[in-house]
Amino acid sequence: MTAGVEGGGDGDVEAPSQSLHDGERWYHRALYFVIVNSLRLCARVFFFASFQGRRHVPRHGAFVIVANHVSFLDPPSVGIATPRRIHYLARASLFRNRFFGGLIAALGSHPIERGASDRRALLLAAEILEAGKPFLVFPEGHRSRDGKFGEFQRGFLLLVKKARVPVVPAWVHGTRTILPPGQKLPRWARLCVRFGPAIPCDEALAIGAHGIRERVWALSPEGTGPQAD
Repeated sequence: MTAGVEGGGDGDVEAPSQSLHDGERWYHRALYFVIVNSLRLCARVFFFASFQGRRHVPRHGAFVIVANHVSFLDPPSVGIATPRRIHYLARASLFRNRFFGGLIAALGSHPIERGASDRRALLLAAEILEAGKPFLVFPEGHRSRDGKFGEFQRGFLLLVKKARVPVVPAWVHGTRTILPPGQKLPRWARLCVRFGPAIPCDEALAIGAHGIRERVWALSPEGTGPQAD
């Protein structure tokens, strides 16, 4: 699965004609509640998970979460850490199996064709935000193979500009040890997800991708993260 939205330029993003995936049906919401709470409990028991700075996550309205990306576990880790149901993009091929497709739809994923243009991804993400839903972005554009924190691409700022939403920085720690690239079975490690104060839209646009990246980096173990709730 991928939640990264890539792309550059400063052109306007228009709403796509394709409607949102039907992951908002009542039984998907019920399934989401059961799955997320079960995963949250398992994460706390088996990986001593801590979710810090949750008070910074807006309780209402749309916003963009931006986070580092080192493992396939990053999207679900951020998902169980937030008090809100977040949304992200996943390869359309994952939806071909009706059961699995329904499962990840319930978890807030939306299909995007592999190889689709960055503009297509931006359009779908903009539609999600304009519906008042939180959206998860990994601005590095891909998982880090060596664990190093990469530079941010600027495409996600188009979403912020179009939808006029705040940006919530987040740092995920431990997922690379738990499930590194090429590993099929998880290992034991402590999981931690930290959220920083929301950055208002105008401020986010003013400091740009580099400034937002610095806010994310400040949440890392090498930086100064917020205190646990």
